[in-house]
Amino acid sequence: MYPVLLLLLLFAMIFFAGCGKEEKDYKIYYVDRDVSGLVTVETDAVSDPSDTAALIEEFIGYLDTEVDETEYQAALVGDITVSYYELSGSSLTLYLSTEYHNLDTTVALLLRAAVVKTLTQIPAVNDVTFYVGDIPMTDSSGNLIGALSADSFVENPGGQINYTAETTLSLYFADETGTKLVKEVQNVYYITSIAMEKLVVERLIAGPETEGYKATVPSGTKIISVTTLDGTCYVNLNDGFLVQDYEVAEDVVIYSIVDSLFALNNGISAVQITVNGESNIVYREAISLNQNFTRNTDLIAEDDAQDVVEVELVSE
Repeated sequence: MYPVLLLLLLFAMIFFAGCGKEEKDYKIYYVDRDVSGLVTVETDAVSDPSDTAALIEEFIGYLDTEVDETEYQAALVGDITVSYYELSGSSLTLYLSTEYHNLDTTVALLLRAAVVKTLTQIPAVNDVTFYVGDIPMTDSSGNLIGALSADSFVENPGGQINYTAETTLSLYFADETGTKLVKEVQNVYYITSIAMEKLVVERLIAGPETEGYKATVPSGTKIISVTTLDGTCYVNLNDGFLVQDYEVAEDVVIYSIVDSLFALNNGISAVQITVNGESNIVYREAISLNQNFTRNTDLIAEDDAQDVVEVELVSE
């Protein structure tokens, strides 16, 4: 009888010990062989979910291990390794080997996305900061990358990965009379592959969020291109821009674009607006587009200190 009771007691201890351990499925992110996106593979972590250090090391092991697959490859490609890591609060800092500098821009972006998306599944890890050697990681333009969370990346149709970011734009729309410009401050979440100048024009086409403000650029307008060269911003729109809306004065339409672009404060000194690449157009038989426009503050109504408007993710 006693041996039976002992066996039952041992079984109960094993059963309740197993119930106390949380089981969780994780996704390990890999880079596809075409280097155009990410591939996910589900796995059951071997480490105890409450042991953050063990989980980090286990996941880094997955990211750093060559895989015998034709469809995907390890995120930490080639000779790139994690030299060491530090966890401060919920922020994880990874120190990569200097071989990272040999990667092209696309591979480097996918590496960061795969590593961040994998490691931030760990409950105690909210974001990841990268160093290369002992130097903070920068992007291809030399800008400091800083802390990245899973929300820092967005996957576009086709599997392409881009960063998401947040910025504040001062946009000028028409007032109720259509004769003055009024400022609306938008806090915009956007995909960083889009140029800020193009983002401004996109938001003008989308129209204002504030009640009583009027759109200036016709909603059927399509952007052909927006580029800045030597301080001049070239805005090329399709002929949807020529749709007449006489509730908004023609100079208000033109300078809503011009003044909104100047508000970026990024070195723009002139704006040229074309339609289908043509500048030999007199807009509404009143304003020649065959000129460079500069900021016109005379049309701006007194600032009413409007609240900042939140705008959801804007894609390219």
